[in-house]
Amino acid sequence: GQVYESESVTVATETTYTASIFAKADQNNWITISAIGFTTPSNSDAFFDLANGVIGTVDAGIDDARMEYYGNGWWRCSITFTTDASDTSGFIRNFVCATDNSTNITLDGTNSVLMYGKQFEEGPIATSYIPTSGSTVARAAETLIVPSTNVPETTAGTSIVLKALLTYADTNSSTEAYFVFWQDS
Repeated sequence: GQVYESESVTVATETTYTASIFAKADQNNWITISAIGFTTPSNSDAFFDLANGVIGTVDAGIDDARMEYYGNGWWRCSITFTTDASDTSGFIRNFVCATDNSTNITLDGTNSVLMYGKQFEEGPIATSYIPTSGSTVARAAETLIVPSTNVPETTAGTSIVLKALLTYADTNSSTEAYFVFWQDS
């Protein structure tokens, strides 16, 4: 049999989406995130080993599958896929699994994993979790400023690493967006 949680989602055509969930091994170590009922991807799964932090089988149609460790056995697992020109809806399902590449388990009451924080959003990555209680929520704009006193000092050189998903609307201002602004003195 199968044990899963399912959510119906409405999508735009030819758009990239990411589905994510926080999960922890309990009686079982494996889960899958599945995109069901879309034309593209067509009923595709990505399997996640919660005990070993390993991504298992990833079906065609899933652009990316990721696991990020949050501590105490909790992982944030995600899939990313792009809809085609005819997709308008489908389902995101999270299965409890016994092994890689199989959504079937024995229905004897002893199969379980811990899951919370399911999120479905437009874009190529899972962004910070926003509790919504089932309603749609627009993400507020976020700004990160790190004072120079919090940056480790080095005389051997400087490196800057940025990882971000940015959206942009041109307002015809020459200073409306900075990826890095570096100033001496």
